[in-house]
Amino acid sequence: MDKRYFMFLISFKGCSSKDRDSDDDGLDDGFEVNVLGTLPNNIDSDGDGILDGTEYGLIADEVQIGYWMSDTYTYISGTDMGVFVPDSDPSTTTDPTDTDTDKDGLDDGVEDIDKNGRVSVSDYSESDPSNPDTDGDMIIDGEDPGIRDCDYDDDGLWDGPSIGIYFGELAYGTDNTKWDSEDTPDGLPDGLEVGLDLSSVKTGSAAYRGYNVMYTNYNVNDAYATTGYFWPDADDTTTTKPLIRDSDDDGLTDGQEDFRVF
Repeated sequence: MDKRYFMFLISFKGCSSKDRDSDDDGLDDGFEVNVLGTLPNNIDSDGDGILDGTEYGLIADEVQIGYWMSDTYTYISGTDMGVFVPDSDPSTTTDPTDTDTDKDGLDDGVEDIDKNGRVSVSDYSESDPSNPDTDGDMIIDGEDPGIRDCDYDDDGLWDGPSIGIYFGELAYGTDNTKWDSEDTPDGLPDGLEVGLDLSSVKTGSAAYRGYNVMYTNYNVNDAYATTGYFWPDADDTTTTKPLIRDSDDDGLTDGQEDFRVF
């Protein structure tokens, strides 16, 4: 070993010439210093809560454990597998030197709650730290009211802009956190007022990039029974204004004129 390199490594507090992975993050000390620019004596160099080796995408079979050097009768320590957390999904990785890899305003460790490198299939509180828009609704995660819910308020309009056949709140200036956007609600969901029926609304949940994403909630048993669920427009040839509670200015709110909430 080059003496200068040896002295450089032992100058890090906690590093040892007899331990390939001094901080047990799964990465050899020399690889951290010379390649990644991470700290060989700090298991989480960027402080985001996820181990450096996990962020790099290491699995258990790729980690060097301890071994004997027979010529010198010396035991060289490796990664402590009781400390290291293997990446559960090495097909996606994050940057161990950047707290917010995808620049969505959320730290990697905030998005990957269990810190295992994999976005949970069905735990909707987790988001993807390698994708700034986890649910694909064109709103970055740090600004999205529903990180894995394309229609957070279940009014039938996607939270962001219109995408393909699906209409978005930005097209109408409505509030993506309110089922009924008027300052004084008229009792009708925004999507119904703009004329959406089931053909133009994606309901339920579906797989997206390896995990599930929520779409619009719809009560199939009684379409108009519960506020907070999408109500399809039974006559999309006539519409009302989702930001004005009395669209035709006749003294009755739109909800009063619609028999569902009279």
